[in-house]
Amino acid sequence: MLPEELVIATSVCLKKANRNQRKNSLSDVKFVKNDEKHFVDIVVIPLNEHTGDLVDSSLVLYRDHLEKSGDRAHDDFFELDKYARQHIEDLKLELSTVKEELKRSHEDLEESHDNISSYNEELISSNEEL
Repeated sequence: MLPEELVIATSVCLKKANRNQRKNSLSDVKFVKNDEKHFVDIVVIPLNEHTGDLVDSSLVLYRDHLEKSGDRAHDDFFELDKYARQHIEDLKLELSTVKEELKRSHEDLEESHDNISSYNEELISSNEEL
């Protein structure tokens, strides 16, 4: 099980990599384990462009180190507050998308139910006539 900091960082990194369809990384995600500070670098590489799958598939790599690393101008550095807010925004967007899909599915189900009820009534009428 990942520490909460890594869960948030991984989720945000995954969503960003899959949305942009290119490699995304975060450096120096800090967490405490056994009273010791750890820093983890996360790299997410989307695989969809290579495999052609419709489902988002990604390779997630973690590199653990005890001290902050040196110069890494190309990587984003992890700030828990910033990425927690981004994670919440991503979850809100996902929730609204799922709500819309659920609403459409419910409407389709109601329409199917109405059609089946109508068909059932016609069958009952036909049976009575026979």
